[in-house]
Amino acid sequence: MEVIKVNNIDIDELKSIEFDLAIFACGYEIRSSFLFQQNINSVEAICLKFLNHNEEKSFEKNAIIYGSIFTIEQKHDENEQLIKYLNNYIDSQKTKNLKILVDYSSMSRLWYSAILFYFKYLKTDKSISLYFSYSIPKKPKTIGKYKGIHFSPIEYFSRISIPEKPTALIVCLGDNAFQSIGLQNFFDAEKAILFFAESKYQEEILSLNKSIIEKTPDKNLFGFPLRDTLYTKFILEKISKEISNDYRIVIAPCGPKTFTLASFIVAMSIEEIDIWRVSKSSQVVELKEPNGEVIITSIKMKTVTNNMYHSIG
Repeated sequence: MEVIKVNNIDIDELKSIEFDLAIFACGYEIRSSFLFQQNINSVEAICLKFLNHNEEKSFEKNAIIYGSIFTIEQKHDENEQLIKYLNNYIDSQKTKNLKILVDYSSMSRLWYSAILFYFKYLKTDKSISLYFSYSIPKKPKTIGKYKGIHFSPIEYFSRISIPEKPTALIVCLGDNAFQSIGLQNFFDAEKAILFFAESKYQEEILSLNKSIIEKTPDKNLFGFPLRDTLYTKFILEKISKEISNDYRIVIAPCGPKTFTLASFIVAMSIEEIDIWRVSKSSQVVELKEPNGEVIITSIKMKTVTNNMYHSIG
């Protein structure tokens, strides 16, 4: 399937839609169950539950809120049960136009990247409309100390091969400057392009990443509107197309998940892009509370004639 249209929608429009399926995530983040409590109308709902960090009190509270809805328990880097469920669900549906809500606020990157990849290579005559919802957090309370970071390619959105071109590294700046600097050194990137979210924490993020910003030409520094995933996708896609002939493109989202989602959408149409994840120490827990705002991105997909079919299920 191919992405036909991407849009931003608001919470009122989201509440007016009757979804065929809603996919939530139950984790230790306090915002994990926020959208579930907003009177979402869905014929069927499932909850992806983390096997790790389930000893946190906030995790137990979220589990109680989700109650008895169908649950898939898996580790943050596993998705086999999720893919199996989606295969069975799609096969059982007679509706030609499916509307599926994905609340990725507390999902691991591997979970929501797997959902996108599944529908990209799904062979069906159905029209699929995916609605990705992100609950904006308040500034998180961090428990534990950072003891290093880990770089790894995101399954489905990376190719294991020796690069034939110099690397252009696109980084979304986060609250840990070591991530950005470490990435540039790790990839020995010839070109660095930096993104930052335009938000009330903007100056703090720019200050924390001052050392890498000072080494980057002004023309390679881009702000993006946190609440406008469509425009973020537009900027990212434009830059990627401009440099793709001369560079191997690696995107490393260290900032908000909305940028990660925009990166996945772009990589679904420009397959030469590799996306890597940057993981903080597993000993660090960030208790993110919802601030009450939700960013929603709709993605309409259809099968295009003569498209090759692959399966991950």
